[in-house]
Amino acid sequence: MLTSEHAIVNFERGQALPDRLSRKSDGRYVDLAAAMLRVYAEGVGLTRRELHRRIERLFDEEPCDARRIASFCKLLDDSSAYNTDSGGKAARLRLKVFRLAALRHPLVTEKQSGTLLGNLENEEQTVKQDIAAELGMNWQEIDEALYADVMPFHRLKTPPDYPDAAALLSHYNVAQTQAALYKAQSATLTASEDFKTILRYVKLAGLLHDIRRVGDSTYRIQLDGPASVLRTTSRYGVRFATLLPALLTCKGWRFTVRIKTPWNTLATLDLNPENGLKSRLDAPP
Repeated sequence: MLTSEHAIVNFERGQALPDRLSRKSDGRYVDLAAAMLRVYAEGVGLTRRELHRRIERLFDEEPCDARRIASFCKLLDDSSAYNTDSGGKAARLRLKVFRLAALRHPLVTEKQSGTLLGNLENEEQTVKQDIAAELGMNWQEIDEALYADVMPFHRLKTPPDYPDAAALLSHYNVAQTQAALYKAQSATLTASEDFKTILRYVKLAGLLHDIRRVGDSTYRIQLDGPASVLRTTSRYGVRFATLLPALLTCKGWRFTVRIKTPWNTLATLDLNPENGLKSRLDAPP
């Protein structure tokens, strides 16, 4: 999922319009999405930072909101697997390497003599080789493990599982709509089909709700949003946003959300199964 910092929402005539890419107006993004998937597919062993820089370079010739690029990186990362260090090995390795290196400072790229500091003979590459030998490793192993506990330096283990570029763009559209829901003050969810399934999703998300029957087979569920007076925690906002992918697998519903704008007014976000958003989740049995 995206965070609120990734959210791109336009407000027009009382409507909240989350950023959405379409084949008709944004067809060039199909090629860009395919290129992004290739970067990750060919980038096993690279760090997050290196992968993100390669993604950014793809947009050098394409004017693009930085939040949109960051959103793609987040979605690609979330669908990938990275090598991490949760046992403190990287921190212990750094202490050993820095202690050994400190004994040989200052380091130089080439030996120098007759300087103000005297003869400078500790060449960086030679020192690295000596340290690696002392630790029983090669320097490449040390380099890859030295900052394995720092997120930008996590190394890609498994590329994202998007089947194609269209799937990545579809997920982007859903994720941006979810990010807009973090600012929801309230919502009305009307269900004429799959009511039991929809209600189960609402309860699983732990959302504050009130149910009323408004027809022979139609129910209205009132929901408190993350921006309501009762709830202001980011945890509730995440739970509220997770409802959308589940809803998209169901039939016969309408989700009308009141979104808080940057000007402390309210705008409406109206969603239904015909909005064109597609969930990555399987439809309920």
